Amino acid sequence: SSQSSSQSPPSSSSKAAALVVGAGPAGLLLAHRLLSKGWQSVTIQEARPNPALQDTTKSARQWSLGLNVRGRTAIKSTGQDVWE
Repeated sequence: SSQSSSQSPPSSSSKAAALVVGAGPAGLLLAHRLLSKGWQSVTIQEARPNPALQDTTKSARQWSLGLNVRGRTAIKSTGQDVWE
């Protein structure tokens, strides 16, 4: 897999827009960083349905989310109050 080494938006003459695939911790952190670096539009796409909108009367589904030390460190590195 290849990764872009820059999170800088395109030149100011073009509209800076990004699509982030995945609304997990990494995707949300990337979207946050792009917006904080001046990207004008960031769209997040997630394949799974919104668990808050699911009918839980048929089955009790849970969406667990765990962050390891690397993930917590990445979030804290934003320098903003997104962790607390």
